[in-house]
Amino acid sequence: MAEMLIDAEVLLKKLSKMIDFCKKDKKVNGLTALFQVGDAIMDCPKVEAKPVVHAHWIRYPDCGVTKCSNCGWCIEECWDSDYCPHCGAKMDEKEG
Repeated sequence: MAEMLIDAEVLLKKLSKMIDFCKKDKKVNGLTALFQVGDAIMDCPKVEAKPVVHAHWIRYPDCGVTKCSNCGWCIEECWDSDYCPHCGAKMDEKEG
């Protein structure tokens, strides 16, 4: 199961508004502020995190083919990209 993460940008905007409110309203105590922070975190939109797959390009210069080490996707040219367009693997793995 993929890990669920909160949207940090939304959380920071909420916290910024809360800080402004607390500066103006002198009646807000620390415990109330902590509860508000907890509520802000729980109310943030969740994003699903996908694990990063690492791979490398396998090059066959004699026939001009490049192949993904993860999924086997091939293209008949010298291909150089940071990600495989077929499986999305990040091409930062050391060639084995």
